[in-house]
Amino acid sequence: MSVVFYNDAGLQRTVRNNVDFYLVNLPGFDPESGPSRRVMELDIRLAELTSFYSVFSFHMPLLELNLAASVDAALAAGTKDFCLVQTYGHLFHGYDQLSFAMKEALDGCTFMTGRLMDDGPYPYTCTRAAC
Repeated sequence: MSVVFYNDAGLQRTVRNNVDFYLVNLPGFDPESGPSRRVMELDIRLAELTSFYSVFSFHMPLLELNLAASVDAALAAGTKDFCLVQTYGHLFHGYDQLSFAMKEALDGCTFMTGRLMDDGPYPYTCTRAAC
């Protein structure tokens, strides 16, 4: 048995306090054949890797990485200032410098209105009046 102690030497705690972390299984995309699903065994392994690197990089308890069925579900369930949605296989890697960069990016965010679009392989936000 091993024990892990988290040392928030950077701004990991600040990031965790302001960001809901969600894991959503978005389909893969091939420009020729369009959206596709990966095999379950690969999805499980990619979800494990994303979880490991998120926990490791942000000194986050695994229980704070939430699963959601869709981007809409993740956004609806979020309770913090920001919602970070990662797909299976997305990785963050870094220690203190990553937390400083993430905090800087969060500080640079401004209020935005728009509509979540899902007419392509991946959801995106449209901020134009024509949306």
